[in-house]
Amino acid sequence: MALDITANWNQWCDLAVLGIDVVCAAVLYTMYKKKERLIKNILEAPSLSVSSELEELLQGKEQVPYAVIQGRVRDMGQTIESSSGLKTVMQRVTLKEHSYRRSALNNWGDNVRTIHQAHNSVPFALRSMLDRERSLSASAKKFLVGIDNPFDAEDESLFLTTSTNFTPSNSSVASTVMGFFTGVAVRGVERTEEVLPVDTVITGIGRLVKDPEGNIKLVTPKDEDQYRFILSTLPVESIVKKLEGRNTILKVAICVVVSVGAVIAVRRLRLLWQEYQMRRMRDAILRQRSQVDIEGLAEIQICTVCLTNPKEVILLNCGHVCVCADCVLKIGSKCPVCRSIVISTHPAFIV
Repeated sequence: MALDITANWNQWCDLAVLGIDVVCAAVLYTMYKKKERLIKNILEAPSLSVSSELEELLQGKEQVPYAVIQGRVRDMGQTIESSSGLKTVMQRVTLKEHSYRRSALNNWGDNVRTIHQAHNSVPFALRSMLDRERSLSASAKKFLVGIDNPFDAEDESLFLTTSTNFTPSNSSVASTVMGFFTGVAVRGVERTEEVLPVDTVITGIGRLVKDPEGNIKLVTPKDEDQYRFILSTLPVESIVKKLEGRNTILKVAICVVVSVGAVIAVRRLRLLWQEYQMRRMRDAILRQRSQVDIEGLAEIQICTVCLTNPKEVILLNCGHVCVCADCVLKIGSKCPVCRSIVISTHPAFIV
């Protein structure tokens, strides 16, 4: 009975792990295909700098579903003053708490958690990398690409870290004792400022639209499963390489997950095949048993486990013929005589 419960438990565990494995493989494969489709769409999208080519591209159209634009950051009359004195159009300030934490094994280790993150931006656009003028005349506006909702974009190495300041906490005897009992000792707070300075050359990947006034904007694509809004200081080739690198990691993860699933599936199939062979062997033995006079069996011919049925099975590799077809299912994986591992079983009769 205990053996049956253990076998059923192992079977259900295998099936549960195999189900989880299949779900994980499906999720990873979906992510892989999305990124692969994104890379393909980026490579196939028209790539151009901010120039008269934009007018030609949008001639007679209200939008271009996906395009790669490279230009220089230009403020639209307002800037953000960073702590380093740079004029910027985007700013991200992050506060992180550094502390010592006690783990479950009673070991103390460093811990960092983000306690606040503030975002700030002003309207800005991309201008030609060759254009050094800063006037906002009508002719200058014609060759500007406004960036709509820049914080909605995935930033690939977009920000420049201008300052990092660490303020240690005021430790006292009371706080030290409290930290010992609570398992958390705060070391201090780190403030990091990241900015996007004016005149930085960036690459924008997204949907190009033209508003009723004739202004061109780069906005979030409609189909975000196949297209992504990306802003980066890297050229498009480097962006593609980074995405391909992440896809390679996903590919390796898929191979590992599929391999684990294959091992479990092969193991389960092998056990099912062994059970099938065992049932066939037992049926054959039971047919043979009906022709044997059990009452007239000598002691040496009786099963050493149940002491009722005849010895009907040979255990390999040890070669002992000591159990009947019913008891061979109850002994587990060890011979009841010598306790060696049973590799296979075959019908056998002592006459």
